[in-house]
Amino acid sequence: MVTSKALGHHYIRKSINMMKLSVFLLMLHSVILVWSVPPEKSLFEIQHIAKEGDTCDNLMNNLMNKLNELNKQNKEESKCKPRNTFIIDDMENVKKICNQRHVYYNLYASNNVLKMLHCKLKSTSPCKYDDEEIELHAEIACNNNKQPVHFECSFPSTSK
Repeated sequence: MVTSKALGHHYIRKSINMMKLSVFLLMLHSVILVWSVPPEKSLFEIQHIAKEGDTCDNLMNNLMNKLNELNKQNKEESKCKPRNTFIIDDMENVKKICNQRHVYYNLYASNNVLKMLHCKLKSTSPCKYDDEEIELHAEIACNNNKQPVHFECSFPSTSK
């Protein structure tokens, strides 16, 4: 004969095992979600990476929206950025510059010329920009993990 005390222990153990299973499934679901969500773009990527066919108006408006979102804590809102340069390439190729020609401190220069889009403010309210496609070398700052963090300048090839 099974006592009510034994039945109680059986149900408690069963409940504990169900809770363990629930926690495990919740953790597994979280891991799957993390793997399936693409990582957020770095600020450098938002500020300086473009795709072929992108326009300055779209790129600069996206950039200003992101900067305003980041500056909400400071209660500062930027209007129109006067100018900015975007490298027309994917981030993985631009990261390779951090292993190329070391200039000084944390600055590195690209070995090859890069296609770029230089955006210059032409009117405000709304912000409108002139697009100028250029091909120059880039000098960028990289952090200790060899990740681009700052676009320093662009410069022409030097003939020897």
